Amino acid sequence: MSVTNILTHPIDFAPGPEGKFNSGEVSPSLVSAIDIAPAILEAAGLSAPPQVQGISLLPVCIEPGAEIHQFIFGERNWHTQRACGRMLRWGNFVYMLDFTPVSYSFLMVDYNTGSYSELLRLRAEGKLTPEQAEAFSTAKAKEILFEVASDPQQLVNLVNDPEYKEELKYLRTTLAAWQNRTGDSIPALDEMTPDRHDRKTYERLFPGSRPSTGIVPGQRARAATILEK
Repeated sequence: MSVTNILTHPIDFAPGPEGKFNSGEVSPSLVSAIDIAPAILEAAGLSAPPQVQGISLLPVCIEPGAEIHQFIFGERNWHTQRACGRMLRWGNFVYMLDFTPVSYSFLMVDYNTGSYSELLRLRAEGKLTPEQAEAFSTAKAKEILFEVASDPQQLVNLVNDPEYKEELKYLRTTLAAWQNRTGDSIPALDEMTPDRHDRKTYERLFPGSRPSTGIVPGQRARAATILEK
């Protein structure tokens, strides 16, 4: 998925344009990684060309209460293995739609390094918590709804909670509209770019950085030709 973030930690800015940045400010505003390039261009006094997506986050840097996005969208696509998911952040709500819930998310390519190898060791010893074991699940929830103010670690799925049915309906509709607007066509699992590594042995199956076969999300709708801020 594309990197998304909410600024909840103090930001130590150098003096910005005309000394307008204040150090140590905390902002509740939603921003995305694609907002960084427009901000740099604006700070340099340059106009962003049409192909640069995102909205400059300079207003947030100058006034922490400024709002440049009502929603933040994120994507998770192929990264050495078949996977496809979408995320929508709205206020304190995070909504996620998993198009490959039967495809586990443990990253096979790094199985013998760092925390990945530690996960495998703990799994073999039966010591993983349910949250840690989810990385190996082939029966994940297709829909997830979190309320991050009360659940900052995002552990309680509210999809089936009737108290949040209106928020869920709104987020479903908003995400579907964004997918339609951006040409986000989703291929079937068996049509997607195949796994680069075997899911049991972790043996590499294809040379190079990415297998040449398969369909990527957005390909059928020519999403690469659509620009959205």
